[in-house]
Amino acid sequence: FILAIVLISMLHVGDLGLEHREEINDQEKFWTSTLRGLQVLKSDKAMYYLTISIVFLAMVYLPTESVVLPKYFSDIDDPRGLGYVLSSMALGGIATTLAYPKLVKHFKKRSIVIGALAATSLAMIPMTFFPPLGLFVLAGFLLGLGWGPMNPLMNSMVQQRVAPHIQGRVFGVQTSLFYASGPIGMFVTGVSVDAFGVRPVYIAAVSILIVFQLFIMFLPDLHDLDREAQY
Repeated sequence: FILAIVLISMLHVGDLGLEHREEINDQEKFWTSTLRGLQVLKSDKAMYYLTISIVFLAMVYLPTESVVLPKYFSDIDDPRGLGYVLSSMALGGIATTLAYPKLVKHFKKRSIVIGALAATSLAMIPMTFFPPLGLFVLAGFLLGLGWGPMNPLMNSMVQQRVAPHIQGRVFGVQTSLFYASGPIGMFVTGVSVDAFGVRPVYIAAVSILIVFQLFIMFLPDLHDLDREAQY
């Protein structure tokens, strides 16, 4: 926490908020503000579909590390294996999150999104077979690599494409969706695993996710991700 305080104190914050202070309606009611943020998000089709894709991915990714993997490794009595796989997922995510500034300099944003969705899909396919530990660790690392750049990409897009005085409302809608998707996915996965077992449930969840990701990847609206920044 001390290190976090020191680092955040060194963060430079621009004055766009002050410049647009007169445009901010502090008296706007909660639901009015929320609906306004949702309207702004839906008006930008590329950002809207990207948000939905991250929400659906979170509904499978988060239950994978919190429900599916703990259940599987508990059944085979291998807590060390669980630690290896979760660590590989975390390392992959950290790697591409930190590498995002480099990625966005060398690749189009649409290419990053398609690559991330493809990586998560390719990683989850072997994981549904619950392979030997070595392959499990590699798949987990690839899954983390795919998950890592999504959040920094989403955050930067809001800052570049949404007017500063409305960004908080859009961030609020996105954050609410993200925070809701994980617990919903965990609850549904947990109940389903208890009823049907971990393997069939995970296969079904990953299959649905892959079909949805393929749909997102071929949407023409994704080309708009590479539009010039407005702010």
